[in-house]
Amino acid sequence: HHAVSPYSMVVPLSADCLALKPVSDMLRIAWNLSWYHGSDNLLKQTNSEPKIQEFSDALKLSTEDTLALKVTHTASGLKDC
Repeated sequence: HHAVSPYSMVVPLSADCLALKPVSDMLRIAWNLSWYHGSDNLLKQTNSEPKIQEFSDALKLSTEDTLALKVTHTASGLKDC
């Protein structure tokens, strides 16, 4: 039994893949969720006063990212109704 079929071709992840907007958006959101240990802490951080930037601007959430998180997070989504 093979983990991957010997008849299929496994293509390694290309660095060009990270240049695609959907991939970079998902990576940025996932990184922030991990950095702040979940949605609750991340949303608290976005609502608080700006602090010293601890990481690259490329990883900073956009306003669209923040809005998407607020809408999809049940507690904050219902609070804003």
